Amino acid sequence: MHCSNCGNVQDTGKFCSTCGYKLVQSRMDSQSVLADEFTLTRREVESNVHMQNMKQRLYVYRTYFTKQLKKPSLAYERGETELTSGIVSIILFIALFTISLFFLTKSLSLEIPLSFLPFFTKVFLLTLFLIGIPVISIFIANYVFGLQHTVKEIVGFYGGQLSPFLIGVAVSLLFIFGNLYMYGNVILSLCMIFSIFILPPYIIVFLITKKSTDVDPLYGLMIYILFFAVVFFIFLTIIADSPIVEYFQLLNYF
Repeated sequence: MHCSNCGNVQDTGKFCSTCGYKLVQSRMDSQSVLADEFTLTRREVESNVHMQNMKQRLYVYRTYFTKQLKKPSLAYERGETELTSGIVSIILFIALFTISLFFLTKSLSLEIPLSFLPFFTKVFLLTLFLIGIPVISIFIANYVFGLQHTVKEIVGFYGGQLSPFLIGVAVSLLFIFGNLYMYGNVILSLCMIFSIFILPPYIIVFLITKKSTDVDPLYGLMIYILFFAVVFFIFLTIIADSPIVEYFQLLNYF
């Protein structure tokens, strides 16, 4: 604030502390206040827009999840349009599985050094790679028989089938938190077995049947199993001496 009578400058007050004259806000001060108000308003607007976008995305995924839970094969009809939601389902499944396995491991009185972040990173990446094997195998079988499904369609369709298993892994985590480790372990193991070994063969048979080609689903299944077995064997050979295998072996200790 600037006193036009004596030239005194002060930050607060309506009257000059030197001469008592009524103070006048300088142009620079006015511009500074306006700039601060504008910045604050812009931040509030950006924050509100961000919150609205988050709410919209959550609503879209919740609607997607509910529809997929009622009819998992619905993802096939939507093709690549559900790729993002399919990827979210895959990531959620892996994250919940990894967290459940961490608390299972932590509950054991074993001499395994546990730190959440390294554990989560290693097991998450390993599980992601495990899920990638059947997805790639489906695509190879699809390519061999000329079904012409893109990788995006296959990933979206696979993720769309995970809704029941997402609930299963979440239930497993609740059992583990409730110290019902045996039940949590059984459900967790079943969810992983179904997602890696049972769901993908169903998908390849479903795709071949839906395309109405001359290919018999049996041969498509055979090609899938052959490629999956080769890649899975190579994968096991690579990680055989890795300490991360110990975490998965814990599933057999209950």
